[in-house]
Parts: sequence; C-alpha cells; structure tokens
Amino acid sequence: MYMSRVQTTQQINYILRQIGKEGLGGVTLPADSMAHVLECIAQVPHELSVKFVTELRRQQLVEVSRADGIFTVQLSVKGIHRLQRAEIGELTIATPSAWDGRWRMVIFDLPRTHAQQRYVLTSQLRRLGFAMLRDSTWLHPYPCFDVVDSIV
Repeated sequence: MYMSRVQTTQQINYILRQIGKEGLGGVTLPADSMAHVLECIAQVPHELSVKFVTELRRQQLVEVSRADGIFTVQLSVKGIHRLQRAEIGELTIATPSAWDGRWRMVIFDLPRTHAQQRYVLTSQLRRLGFAMLRDSTWLHPYPCFDVVDSIV
C-alpha cells in the first residue's frame, strides 16, 4: 500500500498523539511485536505498521522497552517536540460572522540572537493571517489571544 509523504507524516503524528494521550508513562501493552502495539493503539493495518515502526525508530521519536512480553512505548524528547509542532500547526483562529471593529495587537521582544524562535513565531503568525505592522508588531482582526498563548 503506497502512502504519500504527507500521508505518512500525518499518520506518524496521529500515532504520536495516541501514545502521548496516555501521558508521560506512555503505552504499556502485552504484544508480540512493536508492530502489534501500533495495530492496537492506532488501528494501523498490519502491512503499514512495520513501516511506521521503522520510521518511528529511525527518527528516534519513541523509546521502546520490552519485559516478559509487555511492551512499553513512550515518546522521546524528539517525539514530544514533533507532537508539539504538529499541534501548533493545526491551530486556527475562528472567523466570527461579524467583525467587532477591533484590531488585536501582538507585540514581542525576541532578540536577534534567538533567531530560530523568532522565525517560528513569525511564520506561525503569518500562517494564521496576522499582518505585520513593524518587525515585532503584528495585527489581527479577530479574537486570537488563546491561540497566540498556545504558540508561545
């Protein structure tokens, strides 16, 4: 079964979300293999589960331990960061039926020495429809502060 790169990324993110849903303890299941664990927690077909196990391990997104036929699967630090990035990428700002006539302003002060964090923040603001007034001043016409808090 062929899956595009986007479909594979979405499925990996879904698997990470299912593992992360259980908290820091991860998922503990009696299983024959890691592929069987994915079939149970994410309803992944058997022919794809082997591919996803390989990809999760290659990218070091999960930590797997096995004792007496019981698998424990936890998100690694990389897995947690990928899950956070995926959740931020899914954020949207609801458009109300009528504009209230108010502009919302987001002002931040990130030094140029933190260029990567600055780039991530500004790219997300741009993606969400903010308009740049100046380098660190952005405007949006709709209520958006809960989404901005999630990004920050």
